[in-house]
Amino acid sequence: MFEAFSVPGLLETNPLIVITMGDRVVPAATFRAITDAHQRGGKEADLTFLTARYEPPKHLGKGRIVRDETGRVTRIVEEKDIAAEPDALTRQALHTLTEGNCPLYAIRAQRLHPLLAALTNDNAQGQFYLTDIVAAIAAAGGEIRTVTTQPAEVEYDLLCADVTRPADLAILEGVLRRQYPAEAPGEEIEAAVRAIRDGRPAVQVASIARQLQEIVDTAEGEGLGCQPDEPVAIGISGGRLRIAFMHPDMARFSGPAWQMPIGAGAQDGGEQIVVVAQPTSDRRLHLYPLNAKYRESINHVPADDEVMFPGAEVGDWHSYEQFGTRMSETLLLSLGYFSDEEVETRRQSGLPLPPATLRVASNLRRPFALVGNALASLRTLREGHLGARIQKALDRAHFTGLRIICTGNVPQGGFSSSSALTVATKNALNALFALEIPPDVLVHLACQAEYGTGVRAGSLDQATEQKGRAGQGTLISSNPADNYRILGTYPVPSDRFQVIFPYSVERDRVAWRWSGGLYAEMAAGGEGREARGEGVVLTAAEWRKLTGKAAELAAILTRLPLDLDFFKVIEADLLEDGLLSLENRRWIKGILQQLPLFIHRDALQAQVAQQRDWYIAELRRVHRLDPNAATAKADATFAGLFAGWRNPDLRLGARGQRLEEATGQDIHAKGSPAPTSSPSPLASRLPSGVPLRAMLAYLFSEVAKNCYLIHHPEEWIDCVTRSQWGDRSWAIDPIALPSRAEMETELAWEQGLAGPARLEAWLQKAQAVPHDVTRGLLDADLAADTPPEFHRWPGGSFFRGLALIDLAEAMLKRAFGENAVAVRVNAAGQGDYFQVHLDRQQVDPADVKAFLRRAFYQRFGLTADPEFVETHPGGGAVGLKLSNYSQLRPLIQKLAAPVQA
Repeated sequence: MFEAFSVPGLLETNPLIVITMGDRVVPAATFRAITDAHQRGGKEADLTFLTARYEPPKHLGKGRIVRDETGRVTRIVEEKDIAAEPDALTRQALHTLTEGNCPLYAIRAQRLHPLLAALTNDNAQGQFYLTDIVAAIAAAGGEIRTVTTQPAEVEYDLLCADVTRPADLAILEGVLRRQYPAEAPGEEIEAAVRAIRDGRPAVQVASIARQLQEIVDTAEGEGLGCQPDEPVAIGISGGRLRIAFMHPDMARFSGPAWQMPIGAGAQDGGEQIVVVAQPTSDRRLHLYPLNAKYRESINHVPADDEVMFPGAEVGDWHSYEQFGTRMSETLLLSLGYFSDEEVETRRQSGLPLPPATLRVASNLRRPFALVGNALASLRTLREGHLGARIQKALDRAHFTGLRIICTGNVPQGGFSSSSALTVATKNALNALFALEIPPDVLVHLACQAEYGTGVRAGSLDQATEQKGRAGQGTLISSNPADNYRILGTYPVPSDRFQVIFPYSVERDRVAWRWSGGLYAEMAAGGEGREARGEGVVLTAAEWRKLTGKAAELAAILTRLPLDLDFFKVIEADLLEDGLLSLENRRWIKGILQQLPLFIHRDALQAQVAQQRDWYIAELRRVHRLDPNAATAKADATFAGLFAGWRNPDLRLGARGQRLEEATGQDIHAKGSPAPTSSPSPLASRLPSGVPLRAMLAYLFSEVAKNCYLIHHPEEWIDCVTRSQWGDRSWAIDPIALPSRAEMETELAWEQGLAGPARLEAWLQKAQAVPHDVTRGLLDADLAADTPPEFHRWPGGSFFRGLALIDLAEAMLKRAFGENAVAVRVNAAGQGDYFQVHLDRQQVDPADVKAFLRRAFYQRFGLTADPEFVETHPGGGAVGLKLSNYSQLRPLIQKLAAPVQA
């Protein structure tokens, strides 16, 4: 500083000199604050400088600010001079001071020069301290003013982080990326507007603007703590409409789906999730859904709880599943939900049971669990520059907390509302922390995150939401090796065929009551049956876990090379014309013949374990892992395949009827093709156990049926009906039902019954029988020389059906005709909204809705909000960042303004 006075005229002109630090980053606002304070009130101070309230232990090593009893600064004492203080009490008092020097000074040139000339090095370090000018001015009675930065302030990390410390340097880099983007404020907002409008219908943009306005108004009205000068990120994702292919996106099958992203169809619609995220420094994860039914009684959880930080051993979907599920359960328990064990203890003690709405098992896809997994799954990336960026921003040492406000009304069932929240959150985090994660990796991570919420989902939904385009029905691969590529875009004959979405019942919480005995209420009990080697009734979630792993289990048992998936073998064949060649039909038949029809869980685990050496060799060949890494990965994969489900019992029906008791009956509804062999001789022969052959057969037949549909859209209703066979629980002949007029009134025999009891009566009256999941799958059937035509095959099942939807299908076909309507579960199945496909040349959609209101909703006391879902085109997901929260209102105004031609 003394050297600066060699500048000619410095003393004569006497400018205000600002002395700044060389190892800090000082924003312009701080320079303004210092100079404004120095000249406040029209009278300049002798000296104004910056101090900081350091959070211990960050105060160590800093010069401490000493004040008298009036608060007036008297001196700055350096750390080594504190250590050299001979008086113990004085030394301790100085040591505990947390206000420290943050080197930034404002002083006139003529005031500074004599002070510098008088400095000595009489101190513990033998150095010339610039800070000694403070004591000199104070001793002479001069006026000293200070500006103090606090930990909660925006500039704190910039001003108090030391670039010579690697940990602090990482903080500085992250803060600068978040707070100081390259664009000027106006350019920043224009870029955000372009990102949101790109490829998105205008009406959806208007809806997003309204949702953002609601977030801002709620944040201010409820005092949610958003900081106007802190950066903020926005994540947006709609749901998706699956036009065809219901469940083929399972690992190692990796089939496609024909679908499109959806969004709002009106300005007041909310058919997309909008997330606003802002960092906090309180080490909490705050979550505020605007929709009251998604809010918890507690709106934050600890952000630094170790349960949210996956260890180094968690690096892929299989190992993440157990970690994420445990984290989800822990989060829900901390919010006041009840575990299955607690529910069972209360049951055995005769205490009142909590409703399903308060049970962990029924709520794994609540927003806190989804957001927690969206965040935690990012932390599994550790390699390369991308991994380094993520760890710097989100590891336990650097992550200080997060505030998320979200809104949206994506229908709960079958439209990927949970995936939409996951994808929107990941896009917001990607932007907020400048992680620069590519879209394909975001899809991968979103799928991994859902593994932690009880669903072994494939990547089709996330890929559609992340990469889809408005109004385009695209056939998307679920194969990670394909980077979720588009296999083709095919027109949907919407001028003739229409899909409406009525509601059934909530999937996880109450569907078990309406399943005819297929699903259990919760995963508890049955220990005695399991001990005897028998099966138990699985919950809906357990069936999803099991079916989601079926293709992986089959791939291991048949030794399908690890760099090949089942669908890949037949992909080109099906895409060409929708029909399988004789060669590929024989290959599928050979694969099915290698799989057990039914096998006990323990026996299946033993057979899989026999393939361990082969699997390790495959890991080394494909992924080039060393022996130890390959062994660890194989063991983690095998353990994950058997986690979360028990040995199943295929008992169907509230009457306790078992599947093997349905002997010799033609259990297919009218309109099903004639069986290729005699009815299955099931009596006393069908054991409990995993129906592995039926599950893989379903996947093959589902892709065959729907590829045929794409190439033969004139057979739409027939193809959709055949697709639903694999999701059927009960076979009901529509002719056995009353007439349409009778179904629209209450019948004498159902009076006095309600809810599931009334459904049970209808199943009995219609002489419903359990769907034969083994049709065409017995060894004798597969031994035939001619393999099945899989696009017309009645065999296979994915065990995602619901008795209530089976009855709805039969009622609609009875009322409007076999070839006028078709029903299909929507995506995950097991309840929620389902699909009704209509041939508008034969039936009026309004007439179908009126029938469903009277014959279905009113009869079974069902309520839905909305009553019927209407889907509208929407754009792909987007994530963007604003340098500060106060930019949200200008952004909203720009989005709401009409687009200039």
